[in-house]
Amino acid sequence: ESYENHLFEADQLMQKASELNPEDPQIWLLWGNIKRKANKLVEADEKYKIAYSLTPDNPIILNAYGQTRGRLADYETALDLLNSALTIDSDFKSKKHEIINRTSIAETLLAWSELLLRDRNFEKSKDNLFKAENECKLALKIDKNDEKSLGIYSKCHYKIGRFYTATNNIVEAKKYFYQCVQNESKGFGVARYKLKAAIELSKLLLKTNEYDEVKSIL
Repeated sequence: ESYENHLFEADQLMQKASELNPEDPQIWLLWGNIKRKANKLVEADEKYKIAYSLTPDNPIILNAYGQTRGRLADYETALDLLNSALTIDSDFKSKKHEIINRTSIAETLLAWSELLLRDRNFEKSKDNLFKAENECKLALKIDKNDEKSLGIYSKCHYKIGRFYTATNNIVEAKKYFYQCVQNESKGFGVARYKLKAAIELSKLLLKTNEYDEVKSIL
């Protein structure tokens, strides 16, 4: 039912499953996934929390719960959960799982960095940005062609460029925007941030009358 996007029917079935076997963490994990698919993050988070309470050492549950905690802006808890998923020795772990885990950590760090920048906590914001970039590098060491990792890596460079623009370090801002613009990797994530970086870089170049460079970038 969930695969067919019949989310109400799927929800009713998961309710019945949870009543039949409330101690099965996989039921709560799958129910959380269905809620997340419906973009009901608070409800998904509640299901993942129950799954986590039943099996606190399952990296897949840790990762799912960490993702919703991060998207609900509980960044410290999210990072604790996501980092725990990396360190636990489990039969569930795989290279694919590590890539998902590291990109989830990177996304959480980027979101937290943006909040810190708005709060003018520049040092912590910058630290999170470069930690996120490092997580992407580690993910790309596992699979250099993974589209999600490449997209978030590109997002890191764009966000670092924005950080340096906001803190008036224009030389460093241009450097990271150029890194983003010159990325030849494929995928929607790369293309999206390549375009955004091209616009931000062009704004900076226009201020110094570098019209030919702007024209070539755009």
